[in-house]
Amino acid sequence: MKPKRLEINDTIGVCAPSGVVKSKHKNELDKAENLLKEFGINVVYSENLYANYYGYSASVEEKCNDINSLINDSTVKAIIFAKGGANCNSILDKIDYDNLKKNPKFLIGFSDNTILLNAINKQTGLVTYHFTNYKGFCEENLVFNKAQFQNVMINGNYGVVEKSSEWKQLRGGIATGKLVGGNLSSLVKIVNTKYCPSFNNSILFLEELGLESDSEMISSYLYQLKQAQVFEKISGLLIGNYDAKENISLEKIILDVVKEYDFPIVKCNDFGHTRNNIILPIGLRCTLDADKCELMYNEKTAI
Repeated sequence: MKPKRLEINDTIGVCAPSGVVKSKHKNELDKAENLLKEFGINVVYSENLYANYYGYSASVEEKCNDINSLINDSTVKAIIFAKGGANCNSILDKIDYDNLKKNPKFLIGFSDNTILLNAINKQTGLVTYHFTNYKGFCEENLVFNKAQFQNVMINGNYGVVEKSSEWKQLRGGIATGKLVGGNLSSLVKIVNTKYCPSFNNSILFLEELGLESDSEMISSYLYQLKQAQVFEKISGLLIGNYDAKENISLEKIILDVVKEYDFPIVKCNDFGHTRNNIILPIGLRCTLDADKCELMYNEKTAI
């Protein structure tokens, strides 16, 4: 199930299911709104966008009210999560999945919101979109990201995914499957829960924020996936951005953990906590060609 492509005068809703949005972020939100207006897109903010019940985020009730209000508003064609954080898994049990099936729309974000993107896809079958959070639209001269937004969410195109940097083959081969994944430290929070995506014959993509997860933690998270038999099930692996304080690459850590498997692996810096982000539609069927260092959508990204 895919959302309908965005059109001029459509409305995007913004809510904060993860970390707190502070008043100091308002300037960034204003810039993001101006950028979306360039596409003729209107923006509406959820009631509790700036709520800070706990001192680190809004309450579960406030977050659920916001996301469910946007889900149930037929005039809202997409929901972009405002920023990352650490606890959006707190609302998984209270999302209105049934009405989301009846009102399919774009759900867009990354980082901690990886949890929501994968859980919603698992519970509804709706393709969700790993891309920059709303705050990420504030930066000027985001030519690559704007082109991605236009191509996928407005034009609904499919084909070979555009690159903004060099992609590197770590292990050759070609794999086809549904995309799953996102932020590593977030994804492990839902492994072995009812919100965990199916990894069977999937293309798994992973990225991590080096400022928060050192190499030892990365290794631990990867072994958690390994012990959950994730790497026995996937068909291919795409590795995104990770800047470690210890100057140890993500690919080196991963290759050590998955050395007994033979699926193709590609490394790039085109998604994650970085400036340029490709759109990765979770649940969409794709092909990862490690020999050509290419990712291809095998079906339309939106209807």
